[in-house]
Amino acid sequence: MIFDSSDIFRVPWEIVAKAFRNELAKKSFNSLAEYAAEFSSFLEKSPRLFPSEIQKSVFLEGARSAALRLTMRPEVPGESPEARLAATDSMVAARRAGAKPFPPNIDISDADQILALWKDDLVKAFVEWREVFGKSFPTDVASFAELGILEVFKDPGKQLGTTGLVFAGFGDHDIFPAFCEFKSCGIVAGKHVAIEVKQVAITHDTPAWLDSFAQTDMSDTFSMGISRGVYISVMNTIHGGLRSFPTSRPLTQAGHLALSRLSAFLAASFRQDAASPVDEPKPKAARAPIDCGVFSLAHFKFVLMSGIR
Repeated sequence: MIFDSSDIFRVPWEIVAKAFRNELAKKSFNSLAEYAAEFSSFLEKSPRLFPSEIQKSVFLEGARSAALRLTMRPEVPGESPEARLAATDSMVAARRAGAKPFPPNIDISDADQILALWKDDLVKAFVEWREVFGKSFPTDVASFAELGILEVFKDPGKQLGTTGLVFAGFGDHDIFPAFCEFKSCGIVAGKHVAIEVKQVAITHDTPAWLDSFAQTDMSDTFSMGISRGVYISVMNTIHGGLRSFPTSRPLTQAGHLALSRLSAFLAASFRQDAASPVDEPKPKAARAPIDCGVFSLAHFKFVLMSGIR
C-alpha cells in the first residue's frame, strides 16, 4: 500500500511495484521485514527506473528550492538593501553550521561526494537567478549552493517529498500475518532513505490488530482537492495580502463590510495553523478534513469587488 506522494523521482509507485514483482520472481524470504529490505535494495539498484541524470535533476531541484526558500522573508520597513544582504549572509552561515543529523543510512562521505560532483551545477543555476533577487541575493554563491545540497541531505523528506509504504502479508517462516510501515524520503546519493514507522505482527497473544493509514494526508487531499500544506500556504498568502488591501485603494461601505466578513472567515480558517510556519511538521493524528470554504470565499470576492467598483 502507498499513500501521500504518488511517485518517486517522477516514476509512479505502481510502475515501481510492477517492476519489483518481475524482479522478485520466485525469490522468497523468511520474514516480511526482509521483503521490505529487498524492496529498498531494488530501488537503489534500478538504473532503468531511476537513471543517474534523473536522480541528479530531482536532487538539484530540491536543493535549489530549499536554499531559495530560506532567503524569502517579509520586507522589513526601513531596512536597507545592505542590511538585508548582511542578514541573508548571516542566515546562510548559521544554517550551514546547524547540527541537524543526517538520516540513519546517510553519512558525511555521501554528502562530500555529491558536493564534489554537483555543486558547480547548482552554482551556475544560482548565478542565473542572481539578477532576479537583486541585492538581497547571498554574496557567496558557492556557500549558498552548498547549503541547498546539505538541506536535502539533512531533511530529504521535506525537500524531495515523502511516501508512506506499507508491506503486509507473510514471510516463509511466519505463521501469522504482519505489516511494516515506512516513510520513504526518496533516493539520496544512491541510497533509498526509508524511515521505519511501525512493525506489527499477529501472535498468539495478539490475535488481531486494527490500524489506519493516510488518515491525514490523503483524506484531506481528496476532500479539499488540494494538499494540506499547499492550502495553508495559499491561505497565508491571501491573509497577508488582505491586511494591507484597505489602505491601497478606497472601499465603499459594502466593500468594508465584505472585507470584514472575509477577514473573520480567514481567521476561523487559521485557528490551528497561523501560529506556526507552514513547513513545520504536524503530528499525524486523525482529524476531520479541513473545510476549505471555497463557495464562501468566492461569494466574498464577488461582494468585495462590487464594493470597490
